[in-house]
Amino acid sequence: MPVMFFIHAGGFYTMSGRSDLVGPHYLLDRDLV
Repeated sequence: MPVMFFIHAGGFYTMSGRSDLVGPHYLLDRDLV
């Protein structure tokens, strides 16, 4: 069974911990998952 996981980049990488900036929405919005 395939499994996909998301590694959060963290606040120091993108200067924010907001989930809309570093969340999995890119993959979900494009039906890649």
